[in-house]
Amino acid sequence: MNSNLKLIKNDAFYNADFDDRIFLYWMLKWLNIDITNNNSRTALKNMAKKFVEEILGEKLDTEDFEIYFSDFRNNDEKGSFTQRISIESSVLLIINRKDKKERKYIYFRDFCEYEYSTVFLEDRQKIFRLLRKYENLEDNEMDKIKIVYFKSKKIDRYEKEEAEEVTIVYDIDKFLKLFETFEKDIDDSIFDSYHNYVKSKNDIKSMKHFSVYGLYCILERYLNEKNENYDVYESFNSLRWIKDKFFVEMFYERLKDSKRFMFILKWFSLDKIQDKDIKLIQNDLKNIFNEFEIIDFTKMENDSKEIPLMSLEIDKNSSLKEIKNLVDEITKKLEIFNQLKRSQDMRNDYAEYNESDKLKNIIRLRY
Repeated sequence: MNSNLKLIKNDAFYNADFDDRIFLYWMLKWLNIDITNNNSRTALKNMAKKFVEEILGEKLDTEDFEIYFSDFRNNDEKGSFTQRISIESSVLLIINRKDKKERKYIYFRDFCEYEYSTVFLEDRQKIFRLLRKYENLEDNEMDKIKIVYFKSKKIDRYEKEEAEEVTIVYDIDKFLKLFETFEKDIDDSIFDSYHNYVKSKNDIKSMKHFSVYGLYCILERYLNEKNENYDVYESFNSLRWIKDKFFVEMFYERLKDSKRFMFILKWFSLDKIQDKDIKLIQNDLKNIFNEFEIIDFTKMENDSKEIPLMSLEIDKNSSLKEIKNLVDEITKKLEIFNQLKRSQDMRNDYAEYNESDKLKNIIRLRY
């Protein structure tokens, strides 16, 4: 992401191709800048210190900092430590470089959508292996490493929550809060330009704070890792996981003035099912899923192979953890129900049906 900022040279850092990574590096460079008798410089240095203290969760009591910057063009997998880190990080801050016992490392990386907990953990392992080789870190010193994923715009709430389970995320909200704490004391063209740029991005009405696709990707990965016996299907507005004939679909619906999420219990059958049998199953399900509402299936397509039985609307303010707990609870209950009904494994049948249904929709769209 390049901005069109017109910058002047600054004692801390200057680069004509100004972007988020360069601003981050510029800000961290103030940790090493002389601030004698200059209120603006003092505020910039205090802002950088506050930023690092929030990440570490403790006060900084050192002036020993070493900073590396990567433009991703001069990296070398077989090169020196500083060349190798260019592959794994945008910016690296080493605190207490001269004191191995007290030394800490903060890696800053661009936050990419649809990277999830396993990716973050893999990043951590890669970086630890590098530090163990080049910095002689011991196996029990992984807590000396902090990885911060940053972005100067909003991050989808569920993606952010997923990431924060295993790492640190710094997005536009945190940047603006930091800037507002120090802006009245800062007189600097680079800071002012970047601050105004970030604020303008935050004011864009169309900016998304929520992505249904992001949530589905997270849950699809979660289900595949936790329930290897299920086949998971993700589409634009739904997520389904199926093993037996009674299965669950998570459905996203855009209404005229609102949006809503639903869990829907469904019955998959290639054969025609009598209305009386559907009603009997709905009654049986109600005994187990008493918080669900019975769906009037008579208003649905008669030839549908997926019969909606019951639904539960999800609170739009639910956290990712709460949604995952609901997924686990509903899946467990439905497994018991399928066992009671002696349901057959329908994964192969459903896969064939799903492919033919997709083909039918493609043909329908063409003609």
